[in-house]
Amino acid sequence: MMEGIVIRGVGGLYAVLSHGQIYECRGRGGLKRDRNILYVGDQVRFGDGAITAILPRRNVLPRPPVANLDKLFIVIAHSDPLPNLYTLDKLTVIAEHCGVQPVIVFNKTDLEDPLSVSRIYAAVGYPCVSVCAKTGENVDALRELMKGKTCAFAGLSGVGKSTLMNALAPDLIRETGEISRKLQRGK
Repeated sequence: MMEGIVIRGVGGLYAVLSHGQIYECRGRGGLKRDRNILYVGDQVRFGDGAITAILPRRNVLPRPPVANLDKLFIVIAHSDPLPNLYTLDKLTVIAEHCGVQPVIVFNKTDLEDPLSVSRIYAAVGYPCVSVCAKTGENVDALRELMKGKTCAFAGLSGVGKSTLMNALAPDLIRETGEISRKLQRGK
């Protein structure tokens, strides 16, 4: 048996990272019978293409569905689409309730000055980072905050999460698109 961390899960097939190698695995039937749900971030035991056990979790976030996080990076755009502070507040509360440090990422600084909203959240103690994923501005500061931590990114459609992922890890090359003018969100 080996131990590793689930880094991706799609359609019952899981990618498990162990000692620098990625293994494709399925959940063993006993996990399903016991109603154990595998989450990205789970530490697991596996062998012969099957995950046999989920190791104890430090935390679980229901949305996005991830486990064992140190930080949740909540991405919000200052413009295009307009900031949704209700969603931002909801995600910060969920993260804190689950014992995960929220970090607020204000993206698209090339479109509007983010200081007005970021000051409010920084004043109450939330770590805030202003970036422009498109130009790469301040992406290195974000990378430093991630170093050695298990992290996830969350935010509404169209705020620039995929563009940010591409700036942080160019080898991933996530598909990006324009904001729908009618719906004011990603397509």
